[in-house]
This record gives sequence, structure tokens and C-alpha cells, in this order.
Amino acid sequence: MKTTYKQLLILLALPFFSANAQNKTTDYAVVSGKITNPVEGKELKISNRKENKNITVKINSDGTFQETIKLDKPGYYSLQYVKSNLIYLQNGMDLKIAFKGAEKTPKYEGKGSIENAILYLKDSLNNSLVGEYPYDSFLSLEEKEYNKQIDAYKKAITDLVEKNKGKIDPAFSAKQVEDVSKLKASMQPLYEEQKKVLKELAPGLPSPEFNNYVNYSGGTTSLKDLRGKYVYIDIWATWCHPCINEIPFLNEIEEKYKGKNIAFVSISIDRDKEVEKWKSMIAEKKMGGIQLWAGGNSPVEFVDRYYVKGIPRFILLDPNGNIVRQNAPRPSDEKLVKLFDELKL
Repeated sequence: MKTTYKQLLILLALPFFSANAQNKTTDYAVVSGKITNPVEGKELKISNRKENKNITVKINSDGTFQETIKLDKPGYYSLQYVKSNLIYLQNGMDLKIAFKGAEKTPKYEGKGSIENAILYLKDSLNNSLVGEYPYDSFLSLEEKEYNKQIDAYKKAITDLVEKNKGKIDPAFSAKQVEDVSKLKASMQPLYEEQKKVLKELAPGLPSPEFNNYVNYSGGTTSLKDLRGKYVYIDIWATWCHPCINEIPFLNEIEEKYKGKNIAFVSISIDRDKEVEKWKSMIAEKKMGGIQLWAGGNSPVEFVDRYYVKGIPRFILLDPNGNIVRQNAPRPSDEKLVKLFDELKL
């Protein structure tokens, strides 16, 4: 179950981390703990690309683990096991971490526990507030509510850091306050753009058109050729791994709604040099629907008019060519089937 933003704010008041142990002068940090219900075949890794560290940690038969990590300076590391958590390490830390195999929420104890509990809560609050890219829900808030939520997030973290002042690394404290203070400035250009998106691509408005895209089956296809049917559009490319991960789910959705009043259209934005790879992948992965190539290395007007900043991107249009969702659920999202069923295709 996803933890809500309000639930995470409540967690800020809970003493689920222990006090730091007495400082020690060492040139290493110790990370240890226990995984309850380990997942067979999954490795525990601690990595930091900037420091060129990529450590596979041995997990004992009882789920316990311990690793000593030499550090040149304090830094942020990825702790990966089924899912990934960001942890903060500095010399002298003796950080103990306990978590269940398939769950993300850790429990911290020992020296370094306060810093890492704050870091976990900060990142969890950020993820719950902002959501996943392209952050549609968050960026679509009315300005008053948008500012209110950002201010609440900033206050929650700055208050927590201030409460633990003197117990934690000052450099760490300063970095957390700086991060939350920069959120609004970093999101503002996206917020302004989303206002344009909501105005220009609102449900019920005519969709931007695409014309004479190369059809894998032969000839060309334009959006107007598909009038009379709902159109579910997938903007993708052969070099996009998240796009490729959606293909099996898209194939399942196409099969589920076979014969219904909907056309499934995949638009590749691969460059000229990747056309043969595009054709090969369609055959290899037995991709169905209408497979189109937007063509060439020049900007793709249809993609630009939908303000696409990342792929895959999914768009749903009605039989009249009007927008139903300018950013529709992915095939892997159960919300897509619910949406299709509501439309009574």
C-alpha cells in the first residue's frame, strides 16, 4: 500500500530511530543489519558512482549482513535490495539497518541512524508530494494549494533538522535544508509549462494531428485516417528501455480489447539510422496494432505539441479526434483497463 503524504508527515513525529552512538575517529563506516524474509536470488549492493564503489554485500543464512566501507569523504550511497534506498555515510558511522525483503521501509539504529531516518523521510515525502515524472498530478494543482504543499514539505524537513541540531553532521543538515528550499525554484518552470499543457491539451479539445507517418505494414498513415475509433497512442523508441518494458503489457491490452472500437497506435521517434532496428524489433517482439515511424532526425511536431519530455508517453483520443487524456495510464497500470471499461469501448 502506498504511504500517503499526510501519513509521512505523521511519521516525522515518531521516534523510530535510535540516538547516535558516541563519536569515533575512524577512516571507515560500518553498515550492518538483518533482512527478514530474504528474497531468494536477490543481492544486497551498496554503490556510489562518483566514488567508483560498487559493493556486493554477503547475506548470511539468517539474513544478517555486515560491511566495512572505507571513505575518503562523507557521501550518499544507493542501498539496493529488491528496491533502492538512499543512505548517507561518513567515517565513524556504525549504521544498523533492518528491513523486510520485499518492503522498502527500513528501520535505522546506531550512529548515523538520525541522518538516515531524516534522509528517508525527506525522499519519501518528496516522492509522495511530487509523484512520478512527468509529475502531472502535482503540477496540475491550483497555485494556492501547490504553494501550500511545497511550504508544508519544506517546513517539515527544516523543523526536523533543527530539532536534531547538534546530534547530526552539520554538512548533512545544511544539504537537506538546501534541497527542500530549492524544490519550488526547480519545479517552477515545469509548473508554468503545465499551465499551458492544461489549457492547450484539455479533455475535449481537438488533438494535434500527425500526417503521413510511415506505416510498418506499408504506405503511410495520418491521424485523420483513424476517425470513428478511440485511439490509444504510444510514443516510444527502440533505445528506450522503459518503452520496451511496456511492450508485453501493450500486447496483452491489445488482445484484451481486440474487436473493440479502439485503435492501438505506436509512434516511433527513432532516427534514420535506427529504422532497420525499429523494423526488427517489431517483428522480434511480435508487436501488434498500427506501427508508425515519425521519420528522420528533425523535431517531431506532434510530439512537441504534446510537450513530451520523456518516453514512453501514452495519449488517448476519442472517435472524433478529441483528447480524452493527454497523458494516459501506461499499459502496465491497472488504471488503463478501468479507464477503457468506463468508456464502454
